[in-house]
Amino acid sequence: MAYDNYGFTVEDALARSQDVFEVDVTEWGDTVSSSGSVRFPPLNQRGIPTSLAAIAIGPRSTIDHAWVTWSREKDINVPSESGPQPLISSARYLSSEAPLLYTQRAALGTATNLPLVPPANGVIANERDAMRRGTLYVYPVGPSGAFGNTPGNAETGGSTILPTQYVDQFNVVRPFSTVGGFEPPTLQLTLYLKPPAFGPYPKRAALVRNTRFTSGLAPAAQHLIALLPIYGRKHVRIQALSSANFGPAPTGVFSLYAGLLRNVNPTPLASLPNAPVFEAPAGSVLANPVGTVATLEITNPNADYLSLYIAAAANVNGAYTVVASD
Repeated sequence: MAYDNYGFTVEDALARSQDVFEVDVTEWGDTVSSSGSVRFPPLNQRGIPTSLAAIAIGPRSTIDHAWVTWSREKDINVPSESGPQPLISSARYLSSEAPLLYTQRAALGTATNLPLVPPANGVIANERDAMRRGTLYVYPVGPSGAFGNTPGNAETGGSTILPTQYVDQFNVVRPFSTVGGFEPPTLQLTLYLKPPAFGPYPKRAALVRNTRFTSGLAPAAQHLIALLPIYGRKHVRIQALSSANFGPAPTGVFSLYAGLLRNVNPTPLASLPNAPVFEAPAGSVLANPVGTVATLEITNPNADYLSLYIAAAANVNGAYTVVASD
């Protein structure tokens, strides 16, 4: 589990009568990395040990939504052909624009840690068990499926479990979470231990990235230089510049391409054409002269990830800036 609270726990915050507990959960939804995060509190740990007055997504979060399990404080069964079944598919949907501004009940205990193979199925089974036990956890996928193609399960759309591969706009299959320029998503949670005196709820800060790049040695090929989480961002501005300030003096021109990845989910490409993760082109600047800034703007991208590529006839060194705002 990769998360950053600097050794400060919910219990510490309660003991000090603090109003809120904040935590940055990094590598959110990454089932490939050994430090990936598929639940908060992490696997092998009990759920949040107290009921919460409210939950919101914090300003440093690059993820814009998640699912929260909670306690009904009562066992409820629904009929089925095979007999009574526990009602477990009712985790609550949390988003950056819709915080849960009411009490989230928590039963003490630990949800069963089930295998994550296939990744989404294991997370969903774990989430169902958390809901059955009434324990309070946060998950990167809805409780009924990995993505929104299951009849009758609309809440399963919007999984943030990362894929291992995707098909880019040039029809090339690329690895997702091991490429240069890849940034894993972060979920920042604000847990309210006391009822908040709410005016406006927290808003996410703009995502700003400024990084150097090189096009590599293969001439004319599209080289991936960035794969950035922009979940729910409304406006994206991209600028790229190649000049001698960033390395050996460049020659010729370069082209900049932007792409958008929507419906990020762990479906393997072998499942085509069911629900692969494929990229849509979002704009390009072709044959941009050295020393001239290439600029792209994307309004309402409605995407999970932004990809950037550089192509040039010769090695090109430069830098790009991305600003993505809600």
